[in-house]
Amino acid sequence: MTASPLPAIILPDTHLPALVAAAGEPATRRFLEFFAASIRNPHTRRAYDRACGAFLAWCAEVGVPSISVVQPLHVASWIELQTRRHAAPTAKLRLAAVRQLFDWLVLGQVVPVNPAASVRGPAQVVLLVMLRRACPLQPGLVAGLVAGLGGLAAAAAASLLWFVHPLDASATDLVVHGGAVMLVIMLNRLLGRRALRLPG
Repeated sequence: MTASPLPAIILPDTHLPALVAAAGEPATRRFLEFFAASIRNPHTRRAYDRACGAFLAWCAEVGVPSISVVQPLHVASWIELQTRRHAAPTAKLRLAAVRQLFDWLVLGQVVPVNPAASVRGPAQVVLLVMLRRACPLQPGLVAGLVAGLGGLAAAAAASLLWFVHPLDASATDLVVHGGAVMLVIMLNRLLGRRALRLPG
C-alpha cells in the first residue's frame, strides 16, 4: 500500500530540514503534523520551528545523517552551545521545543526513543531575583551613587543595581545589596558558577 501524498497544509513559517527529509516520507509527515496539529499558537509554532530548525541544521553540520539517529549527546552538546550564546530561558525554550518534537516523533514511531528526554536544561541564577524583591532601590540613590563615587566602575555598579531592583529602597538597602551582589559574583567565580543556581 502506498502512502497518500502530503496534503497542502498551510504552514508558511515551517521549512523541512534535510535530516527529516532523509528519514523518509513518514518522518516528513509526522514532522509537519507536529507543527500543524500539536501547536495551536502561531507564536509558539514560529519559536518552536526556529528552535527545531536550528537544532536540526546544527546536527547536519556535525554530520548526523538522519533524524532517526540523533542521540542524547547531540542534544546535550547543542544545548551547551545555546547556553553559551543565549540566556538560560532561551536555551530552556529551545530544549523544550526539541523535546516536544521528539516526543511527537516517538508517538508516531518515527524514532524509537526521545534523545532529548534525559538532557537537563541550563540552571538560572536566582539569588539576584530574591535580593531584588527583598531590597528594592529608589531612583535617587542610583544618581547619588554615581555622583558620590564617580568613575566608570561606579556607573557600571549603579546600572547593575538599577537593573535588578524595583523602585523603593533605602540607602542602607543599597549598601547591603551592593555587598550581596559582590558576594554572589565572587562565589560564582570561586565555585565554578554552580553555587547560586537552581537545578534546570
